[in-house]
Amino acid sequence: MSQVYSRSMPALRRVIWQYPPQQFEMVQEWVDANPEGTPIAVHYHPANHSNAVLVATAMPLGGPRTPDNLRVLGIAAASCLVLLAIVRIAWTRSAAG
Repeated sequence: MSQVYSRSMPALRRVIWQYPPQQFEMVQEWVDANPEGTPIAVHYHPANHSNAVLVATAMPLGGPRTPDNLRVLGIAAASCLVLLAIVRIAWTRSAAG
């Protein structure tokens, strides 16, 4: 017997705002559809059986975060390029003047 905890859902008493909207309703619908005793397929870490991950998830906000991480990486890279261009322009102007 195991328990499922969500790392992406804070305790309701600590929530100031929520993004995406209605995430609590989505998670509550998932919980209602998967009551206690519902089997969920997991992969166990061979050396540590207390460490498990879901095989497939229909859990709201579950799954990989790679697309969001790549989007943030792209924004950071573009910002760095813009800042480097501004510094280069400012540096050439100060050297010429």
